[in-house]
Amino acid sequence: MKTIQRIVCRLTLLCCLPPCVGCSSPTNEPAAAPPSPSTSGASGSEQPQVKENANGATQMPTPNAAAARSTAGNTPPALATIDTAKLPKPSADQIARWQSRPGQPLQLLASRDGTQTGFISFLEVLPDGKHYLVGGTGLSLSSVASDKVEHTFLEARTAEDERLTAFAVAPGGEWCAAGNKGGILKVFSITDRKEIASVKTGQHSISHLAISTDGKEIATVAYTKDIEIWAAPELKAIRKFSVDTREVKQLTYIGPQLLIAAGESMSSWNTADGSRVTTYPAGRYENVSGVSFGGKELLFANDKGLQRWDLGTNALAGAYPGNYARNEETRFSPNGGQFASLNGEAIRIWDAESGQLQQVIDVAGHAATDISWMPGQSLLLVASDNGRVRLWGTEEAAKSLGMTPLPKPAESAMPGPAEPASVDQLLRTLDVRLLPKLPHATKADASFNSLNYSATAGVDETKLFYRYLFGQQQWKETTEAATPDMLRFVKNGNMALLSVYPSGAAETYVSLTFLGNYDIRQTPRLKDLMQKETYSGDSTVLYTVKADLLQIETELLPLLHGAGWTTVARLNSRQSEESDARQMEFVKNGAVLSVFVRPEKDQPGIYNVQYSASLNLHALPIPPDSGLVEWDNYLEPQLVANTSMSLKQAAEFYDTAMAKQGWTQQTTGRRIDEEHGVCYLPYTSGQRDVTIGLRKLSDGSTRVRAGKFSRESWQPVEDDERPSAGSKTEEKKPESASEGIEAVDVPTPQIAGAIKYDQNRPSVTYPFQGEVPLKLVTEEFRKAMTDRGWEANDFGTPIEKSASLLFKKGEQVVYFNGRIDPLGAGSVTVEGKGLLWNKKPVPTTRMSFVTWLRDNRHPASLKRLEEYKTIMQKLPAAGS
Repeated sequence: MKTIQRIVCRLTLLCCLPPCVGCSSPTNEPAAAPPSPSTSGASGSEQPQVKENANGATQMPTPNAAAARSTAGNTPPALATIDTAKLPKPSADQIARWQSRPGQPLQLLASRDGTQTGFISFLEVLPDGKHYLVGGTGLSLSSVASDKVEHTFLEARTAEDERLTAFAVAPGGEWCAAGNKGGILKVFSITDRKEIASVKTGQHSISHLAISTDGKEIATVAYTKDIEIWAAPELKAIRKFSVDTREVKQLTYIGPQLLIAAGESMSSWNTADGSRVTTYPAGRYENVSGVSFGGKELLFANDKGLQRWDLGTNALAGAYPGNYARNEETRFSPNGGQFASLNGEAIRIWDAESGQLQQVIDVAGHAATDISWMPGQSLLLVASDNGRVRLWGTEEAAKSLGMTPLPKPAESAMPGPAEPASVDQLLRTLDVRLLPKLPHATKADASFNSLNYSATAGVDETKLFYRYLFGQQQWKETTEAATPDMLRFVKNGNMALLSVYPSGAAETYVSLTFLGNYDIRQTPRLKDLMQKETYSGDSTVLYTVKADLLQIETELLPLLHGAGWTTVARLNSRQSEESDARQMEFVKNGAVLSVFVRPEKDQPGIYNVQYSASLNLHALPIPPDSGLVEWDNYLEPQLVANTSMSLKQAAEFYDTAMAKQGWTQQTTGRRIDEEHGVCYLPYTSGQRDVTIGLRKLSDGSTRVRAGKFSRESWQPVEDDERPSAGSKTEEKKPESASEGIEAVDVPTPQIAGAIKYDQNRPSVTYPFQGEVPLKLVTEEFRKAMTDRGWEANDFGTPIEKSASLLFKKGEQVVYFNGRIDPLGAGSVTVEGKGLLWNKKPVPTTRMSFVTWLRDNRHPASLKRLEEYKTIMQKLPAAGS
């Protein structure tokens, strides 16, 4: 794709679909939005009309672009407030259709740390409305009113085959059943608090179990399609039968002898004779999401939403049109007015009548494994895999239980447009996930800061709907000359942009983006190198500079760090890079700044620099002197950083900074040991957990670690940081040179291009001219390796444009993979555990600063920037 086309593409997307930081695309290209039609007034793009003149140079001569460029001195333009009195008003009928029922939000009432319970996989509230059971590595009974365990049925065990893998409570709450990984099924009397039956099922593990609605039988299965039925509670074997799915993922009773088995398909079965009753149109690999209040409807998710199956008529009864994961589970509140759903990222509270999302409780740090409502109360219990149980309830539930909601962090004032707000501040301002959608909407692509969907409504009606919606929440509509076709809403310095256009004969596409408070036009430019500012809008800035790529990169990094932005490198992954371009990311509070540097077409020495802003949900405070960190914000906070602060200073920094960003300090698990140079600082925020680990390094600096992937860092590990022997992240000892081959000694042909060494994969990659036959390159490599004593084996079936070889030497293995791509370019990748890294690879061409740090195992920081620059200046630039 041409350079200018790629830039225009980015500009088109970034307004409504900010770049997905950490996406799986090798080049992190944003996903394409639905194309905007040419209908006048229907375009939702922020970009100017970019053209090329007769010489192929970029032109942006449109009035809108000129209006955007009028922001001299990085000062945001004044926004004109729209006189809403002159706008159309919704009718009473429209308001009635758009009205949603707000629910009273659940507040965190208590957090119980299960030091006695071990890891938790299951939680079930008992019908008495006072107690609950948790199971996992053990099985115990607790009271809602106390943080003490009342009774332990099974002590927490560490043996893998004793871990509970299935659990259920009988309808009356008098007894419960539990199955473990060793295939043992047990029944416990909750009333008498003792074991009353136990049987070795003969299955190698019990993956799922269910208790019938009359409590007279138990069904079990073990990762197969073979169901066993047991008389309850005495556990007498009744019968076995097989269902029509290869592996049962879930068992659910919907009647005394009516059992649903869900897997690749989903059907109900008569347990009296093992016959199939109903096959449900759930699609492949769907789970029973839940049963509605009163047991009238069965719920299961598919690509059209949460389907509602009427158990009385045995037919589809409708759907909740929300955005559900296919493996999401639901639990209805005691009065049936709401239901809670649980997936890997969040707990969500929905209105049961309309399916409108009312609350989102984000989950991070420790997985939420189960949820259960307390009978008679708007009280939701949430279990986490680390043994913690949190109680969420309304104000009325708290009063009736004599409980007081846990104190929330003090709200801080929203910063100005040059300082991005924190995640906590952004969520208090707007959570896009909670905005009502137009009736008859398609399944939405939604995050806390963006929303994209289609609905059967006209463009004018859609605009009217969102004007009404934002007006109800005290947002003001404004306009700016640069983007006249977009609806812009502002509140307390924050901005939301709405793009609306027809997407079909009777459909309208909606793209809504919450930009937060930060104005990207405040971001420093490379003024000494700048030729002209091409475009400056709400979420995108584009300007050209005259310099080489190395100068641009080495000046941008400290420039933005001086403005408070920290460069981030992907933790536990490596981003591919283009030799003549750079993609950099920076984080500051709740904002992510993506910087793209690309050469201008047919203008040597001229580069386009693009700034694009987006928001992120999983930011953590970063010490101000940590100019570059390893970071990941995909599902939870992940961080590896270095700071010159002492251990004590770093601990004080995090206690203060975390509190300002809405985190609460925890005493359980907190440890500050200056003598041994370690600190563990646990914090929580709602259903999110994170522990900041601090380690004093030999040079007096402090390393900061947060998140489960922090051990996957490229940075050098000191002796007292190394994992214990046998752990999954234990560093491998280097093999002797006689058993493998050094990466720098991998044979390469004379025609090979610039060699790329990746110690993290690990691999060696090099291109070659596509007109050279792949067979010639393959045979040359085979001979060079066999001459070194390696045994060659063909791996796979060689074809004209693809070849693979496997080489063995003792216990070591090396793989050769060569290919010719559709454009005729050839490349070879050599990888395997037989590659050794005792010799330091010498770079043969210029690379990014982050790649250079990673390849050389240098600590993450900007301290070596000048050293990097000196080394790179001696190497050829791309295309030279």
